[in-house]
Amino acid sequence: MVSQRITPKELSNLLVEKHQKFIEEYKKEFDILDRIFVLKEKQDQLEYWLHDSKDDPEKNQKYLKAMRAADKELLKLNEELKVLYSSNSNETETHNVPKTNLKGRYNLLKNRIEMHKEAITYWDKKLKDLSKDKEAKKRGKVKKVGELKKKKAKKAKRTKKAGK
Repeated sequence: MVSQRITPKELSNLLVEKHQKFIEEYKKEFDILDRIFVLKEKQDQLEYWLHDSKDDPEKNQKYLKAMRAADKELLKLNEELKVLYSSNSNETETHNVPKTNLKGRYNLLKNRIEMHKEAITYWDKKLKDLSKDKEAKKRGKVKKVGELKKKKAKKAKRTKKAGK
């Protein structure tokens, strides 16, 4: 069995890709949950306005229509969430927060996304540092070669003078 050596730069690139993949994966669910919470807040606000607008049938109808639209959107989002959970059942089962605790799940995803972003920042910095080190080594070699040539030239001059 032949083991393949991986360079630090390749490793850093692979780790950045891995973290980006996780962010994408978590972001899908996070965005749906975020939209659900916004719609639930909207529903609460509409219910309050409905209660206050009993005397104004025009406003009441407007709020009822908005409430139905929010309900419809919530049903759609809950369905998307079910599909997402069923397609990722193995992955989502491993997380500590149950899928029924949406607020806890939302916070967990938010934290994981943030952690993966921080990891990407770290590995991007490592990549830049590796590139800088490589460039510095190249410059150092070029500088050393130049210095060696100068030393040889000086030595040659000295030996020429000594030979005269």
